Amino acid sequence: MQQVDVFDDSWAVFREDLRALHEDAGKPTWTTVGKRSEVPRATANSYARPGPGRVGNGEWSPVGRVIAALVAYADENGRTGQISVQQRDLKGWQTRWTALDTKGSGHRPAPPRTVPQVRPRGVGMLGGWDGAGDVVLSPEVTAEFATWAADHPRLDALADNVASTGELGFPLQASSLASELVARATTALGAGHPATLAARHAHSYWVGQAGDIRSALDTVSTLHEDCVRHLDPMHDLALLARLRQAAWLHRNGLWQESRRTYAELARLSPAPSDGRFVLLARLGRAQALAASGQYEEARDQLAELLAPVSHSFGAHHPVTLQTHRAHADATGEAGQPRIAYALLTDLARATADHFDPVHPEVLRLRHHQVSWCWAVEPLEEALRQAHALDRDCSRLLGEEHPDTLTARHLLGKVLYDADLTEARSVMAAVHAASERVLGPDHPDTLISRSNLASVIHQKEGAAAALPLFRNTLAAQERILGTDHPDTLSTRNNLATAVQDAEGAAAALPLYRNTLAAQERTLGTDHPDTLSTRNNLAVAIHDTEGAAAALPLYRNTLAARERTLGTDHPETLHVRCCIAIAVHASEGASAALPLFRGILAAQERTLGTDHPETLSTRNNLATAIHDTEGAAAALPLYRNTLAAQERTLGTDHRATLITRNNLATAVQDAEGAAAALPLFRGILAARARTLGTDHPDTLSTRNDVAVAVHDTEGAAAALPLYRGILAARERTLGTDHRDTLITRNNLATAVHDTEGAAAALPLYRNTLAAQERTLGTDHRDTLITRNNLATAIRELSP
Repeated sequence: MQQVDVFDDSWAVFREDLRALHEDAGKPTWTTVGKRSEVPRATANSYARPGPGRVGNGEWSPVGRVIAALVAYADENGRTGQISVQQRDLKGWQTRWTALDTKGSGHRPAPPRTVPQVRPRGVGMLGGWDGAGDVVLSPEVTAEFATWAADHPRLDALADNVASTGELGFPLQASSLASELVARATTALGAGHPATLAARHAHSYWVGQAGDIRSALDTVSTLHEDCVRHLDPMHDLALLARLRQAAWLHRNGLWQESRRTYAELARLSPAPSDGRFVLLARLGRAQALAASGQYEEARDQLAELLAPVSHSFGAHHPVTLQTHRAHADATGEAGQPRIAYALLTDLARATADHFDPVHPEVLRLRHHQVSWCWAVEPLEEALRQAHALDRDCSRLLGEEHPDTLTARHLLGKVLYDADLTEARSVMAAVHAASERVLGPDHPDTLISRSNLASVIHQKEGAAAALPLFRNTLAAQERILGTDHPDTLSTRNNLATAVQDAEGAAAALPLYRNTLAAQERTLGTDHPDTLSTRNNLAVAIHDTEGAAAALPLYRNTLAARERTLGTDHPETLHVRCCIAIAVHASEGASAALPLFRGILAAQERTLGTDHPETLSTRNNLATAIHDTEGAAAALPLYRNTLAAQERTLGTDHRATLITRNNLATAVQDAEGAAAALPLFRGILAARARTLGTDHPDTLSTRNDVAVAVHDTEGAAAALPLYRGILAARERTLGTDHRDTLITRNNLATAVHDTEGAAAALPLYRNTLAAQERTLGTDHRDTLITRNNLATAIRELSP
C-alpha cells in the first residue's frame, strides 16, 4: 500500500488498498475473514468491493477488525513478508478512515449509536448459511462450533462452500453440498452432535430455497424433534428449528398453523438469547397475519416491534430493516399506499449513510420502493426505478442470480401496464432463467410461468395463454398441492382465461371450485378469496345478467369494506364493478352517482392520473353518454384520453379502450363518417401492439365494419363481418359472446343486402346459441330475438 496524502484520498482508493491487502494476505475466503473478525462475511466482503461508496456503517471498529484479521491470516500462513509496514499500521488505516468519514463523503459524521451492537456472527458454518441462525444463537452455543476449523478442516471448508454457493445464487448446488456436509458431519461427530444438527439446519434451509418447500418443512420438523431429543427443548438449535418450522409452514400456505407456532415461541419465558427468538417469532407472526389478509392488525403489530427490534439487533441490522419493510408493506396493503411509499423513502434516506448504494440490503429496500412507487407514482417514474434496480442487481449479483431474477420479474410486472410487447420479452427471459437456475418445478419458477401466461393472455389473447396456465396449474398441484395459495391463484387466472376464450359459462365451474377451496383454506374474507368471488360475480354478470350478479358483488363489497376500509383500492374496484352492473341492470341514471362517488374517492386516495382513476373517469363518460347524449360525454372522453396518453402512452391498452369509446361517441354525435378514421387508427394501433387476432383488435374490426355498414352500405360491410366471424370462431369458439354478436351483425347485413329470408337461418342459429349460453333474458339475446321478429314480420303476408 502506497502512502496516501489525505487530500488525495477517497473511498475508492481506500477500497483498492483494502483489496490489495486481501490479495497480499493470500486471498483468504471472506467466510474465514468473517470468523476471525466477527464481522458478517457479506459485510466484510463489501468493504473491498470497487466503488466510491463509504466503507462501513459509520463505525470504525468492524473495519479495523477486518484489517487486523487479514494481517493475522498472512502472518499465520507464511506471508509475513508480503505485508508492508503501511498495511500493518492499523492506526494509519483508522486515521484515513476517520478523515474520509468526516470530509471525504460529503456527509456529516454519523451520531454515536445508542443501541447495543449486533451480536457477532457464529463461528463455523452458522456464520452465513441462511442469515438468521447467527443472529439468535447465544455465544455459548456458537462456541460449540469453534473447534471445527482446527479439528475438522475439511468439514469447515465444506461448510464454507455451502454458504458461499448459496450466497452466489445457486440454491440447488447449495442444497447438494449441505446434504454432503450432513453425511460427513454425522460420520465424524455423530448424529447428536450440535455441529451435525447445525449442518442439518443448513440442509433444510437450502432444500426449501431450491424449491422443495414440502421437504423443507418435513426435514426441519424432524430436525426439531432430534434437537429436543439430543439437546434440550430450550436449546437454541431446538428453538431455531421451531422458528424455521413456522416459516416453512407459512411458505406452504398453512398460515393458521404457522401463526400458532409463532405465537407459542412468542410466549417463551424467560426469553432465550436476549429475547431475540421472541422478537423473530413476533415478526414472523405479524408477517403471517399480513399473508392471511389481516393487514391492519399486521401493521399495528409490526409498528409495535420497530423499537424493540432496533434496540436488540441494531438500527441497521437486516432483521430491523426487514421489520421496517414489512411494516411499510402492511401499511400499503391496509389501504395507505402513499404512506407506505413515504415510509420506504424515509428508510432509504436513513440508511444511505450506512450502506453502499449497491449493498444487498439497499437493493431489497429498493425492490419494495419500486412496488409502492408503481402503486402511487406516474408509471414513467415506476419504470425508471424498476429499470435502474434491474441494472444494479445484474451488475452486482450477476444476470442470473435469484435476486436479480426477482428484480427483473418486478420490472416485467410494471411493464405489463406500459408495454405488453416488452413485458412479454422480459417475463419470458425471467421464466427461462428461472428454469435454468432454480429448476422447472421451483415455486418461484412456477409463479414466473403463471405471470408469463397472464402477459400472453393480454398480449395475444386468452386462447394463446390457456396451455401455459394449464401446464402451470398441473405443476403446482403436483409440487405444492391442490389447496396451496399459489395453486388457487393460478386456478383463478385460468378461469379468467377460459372466460375470455370460451365464454363465461365455461368458466363458472372453475370459479366456483376455486372459491370453495379458498374459503375452506384461506377463509371467507381473505383478499384472494374476495378476488375470486368478484370474478365469479363478473362471470354471472355475463351469463345471467347484471341483476343476478349484484347480490354477490354487494357481498364482496361488504367484506372488502369490513377488512380493508371504504377507500382501499380493492374496495373501490368492487364499487366500480357494482356501478357497471347497476348501469346495465337499472340504467345509466342510477349508475351516475355511483361512478361520481368512486371517482372522487380515487382522486383523493390514488391521485387524478392514476390508471384506476382514469378507468373510472372513462366509465363515468360512458354513463353520461347514455344519459345526456354523446355530445355531453365528448369533453370527458377527450380529457381522460389526454391524461392516459400522457401517463400511460398512446398505445397502452387502457388508452386504446378510451380512444375506442371516444370514437363511438363521435359516431353517435357526428355520424359514422366522422368516426370511421378514428376506428381505423385504433385498429392499426391494436393490430400493431396486440396482433390481428387479439379480442380487442377484433372488437375494433367489428366497430369499423359497423361504421362501414352505416356509411358505405351493407354490401361493403359483408366481407368485413365474414372475416371477423371467421377469426372469432377460430380464436374464441363458435359460442363465445363476441362471436355471436358478430354473427348477429352479419345476419343484419345479409338482411339488408339479400332480404329477410336469406337472414332467417342465421338469426335463428344465433338466437339458439345465445339462449343456450347467455340465457333467454340476456341483453344480447333480446337484440337478436328482436331482429328475428323484424325479419319474420317482413316475410308475413
